[in-house]
Amino acid sequence: MTTQELIVQIKKKKSFLCIENIKTIIKYNLMNTDSIDNRVLNIADKNSIALDEVIARYKAITKSKSIIISVPNIIFQILIKMPVIKNILIKLYGNFVIDTKCINEISEINILDTFEGLSYLNNGEEKNE
Repeated sequence: MTTQELIVQIKKKKSFLCIENIKTIIKYNLMNTDSIDNRVLNIADKNSIALDEVIARYKAITKSKSIIISVPNIIFQILIKMPVIKNILIKLYGNFVIDTKCINEISEINILDTFEGLSYLNNGEEKNE
């Protein structure tokens, strides 16, 4: 992957999975044991979004006072010439979208989107049910 391709990939989207969706799937399988078969079901939130959107929303929800600093493009280009750092950046910012058609076809399962999943956070901790 070239430097330019990596820079373009930074704005690409990826799938996330909130704890609430994991709990929903487990609860559904426990209540409907016949649903457990040899199918592979990819579990992810409804939508896929860019990492910077998740960070910004998390910061707003938790009322974090942390500062987000954008790395200038020239520094980024220097960093990705180092193989180890390049691999880390590809994993963090690369495109990875999971197809959740099988889960969405099950009408009893209500999968949250990433922002709804983040809304369950309160001061960095999950709300108790």
